[in-house]
Amino acid sequence: NFSTIAVPMTRLLGKRKFVWDRDAEKAFVNLKRALSNPLKLHRPNFKERFILQTDASACGMGAVLYQNGPDHQKYVISCASAKFSRAETKYHANEQEVLAVVWAIRKYRHLLENQEFTLRTDSRALMWLEKYRDDRAKLTRYALLLQEFKFTVEHCPGAQNHLPDFLSRNPDEEILVPIDEDRLSPPGPPPQMKTPEPVILQSVNPKLTTSPDSRSRIPPVFLHSVELNQIDE
Repeated sequence: NFSTIAVPMTRLLGKRKFVWDRDAEKAFVNLKRALSNPLKLHRPNFKERFILQTDASACGMGAVLYQNGPDHQKYVISCASAKFSRAETKYHANEQEVLAVVWAIRKYRHLLENQEFTLRTDSRALMWLEKYRDDRAKLTRYALLLQEFKFTVEHCPGAQNHLPDFLSRNPDEEILVPIDEDRLSPPGPPPQMKTPEPVILQSVNPKLTTSPDSRSRIPPVFLHSVELNQIDE
């Protein structure tokens, strides 16, 4: 409600004589109080619908994940921003908007997976993706990632996209956006195999069994190493 609170101050920008009255002073104090109060974050409620709002600018992208509370207030769960790489700053505006959606969904995958949520963004960018998804492999990967989630798209005009817009224009300088392939994979290190070889190539060692006479109960075929040979026809 910045614009509403600042009305007594913005009126002073007109052609009439500048008079700092009591209303302007009150508005100034209220704005300082609102800006000095930190944003309160809430815990996610998995019984309520998540709303993910994204935006992109020339230098970065921002996202806000929130829910509508019982008092009709927005319960903000998390805010995030990221700086575009040098190559990504040259993307078309639609592709930057799509990239913001992909990045945000991947970032909050642990909350949005298997959940139906609302995506508030520039819907024209998603229409653009649907049209050109088969033209480039990168756009195809974007589309395939979005298909993993269940969401409803709600067009969000710029006048209602204040916080994501602010975050996108003031991205976290320490966050360097990784390459596209890294964005599409789940967070965390890649899975590691516990054994260097497939189990079928390993022999069963009867000495490791708990029962002393278990060797006699093991079929002879499992008492030797099993090998796979490829036959060329």
